[in-house]
Amino acid sequence: MSRILTIFLFIALNSCATGWQYTKVPLDSIKFEKLENLDSVKAVGNLRMEGTFGKFSGTILLATKGSMFRLEIFHKIGKVVLAVVGNSKKIVAINFNDGQKKIYLDKKIPLFGSISIPVELIQSLVTGKVPPLGTIKRAWKQNEMIIVQVENPNIKLIFNKSLKNIQFFDKYSDKVEILLNPQFVGNVGEHVRSVEIRFKSGKAWIDWFRVATSQLLPDDYFEYDKMFEMDSVLAN
Repeated sequence: MSRILTIFLFIALNSCATGWQYTKVPLDSIKFEKLENLDSVKAVGNLRMEGTFGKFSGTILLATKGSMFRLEIFHKIGKVVLAVVGNSKKIVAINFNDGQKKIYLDKKIPLFGSISIPVELIQSLVTGKVPPLGTIKRAWKQNEMIIVQVENPNIKLIFNKSLKNIQFFDKYSDKVEILLNPQFVGNVGEHVRSVEIRFKSGKAWIDWFRVATSQLLPDDYFEYDKMFEMDSVLAN
């Protein structure tokens, strides 16, 4: 099985002595929104974290354009604690201890300490759309939810009419779970109202309060050299 429009959904009906009984249903008969050719996305939100590392409050800025992204996190006092740009091939992060850049080629975006997420998921944090999918390993229905197991990236998607939950393991084999709260339809288009990220050492919450999905962004906005130039639209 390859792409999502050609796979079949296995629905577990009941269990018996010989094992689970399955019925094949064409997955393309199930309606959900995929992430396809969206305009540039710019979002700003409140970020909270707590866990074994303590507590953190600040602001998160996220901009995407196709496979390119720019992510910045600021402490509530205004100090930049994370700045990352990249695309599906290369990710560059700034080390604020020495001002040097670090290049990641594993297609995972560093977030909180050891936590990282596959680059394919970054826009889903705002749009709530199903990210670009690799090969489908298996799919099934549990109660009213559809569950799809994907490889490359190795993620599990859970949705009904919209994407609700994303699960995966980071590079340290710690389970990470992303919960997308109900969609909010505003004057800038539909987007996720809030996100909860659960990981081994704690939790993080993002409450999006400003999202724009129609403004085009120049390609150089996603380059390393532009990282320290604040975006006046998002920062003010």
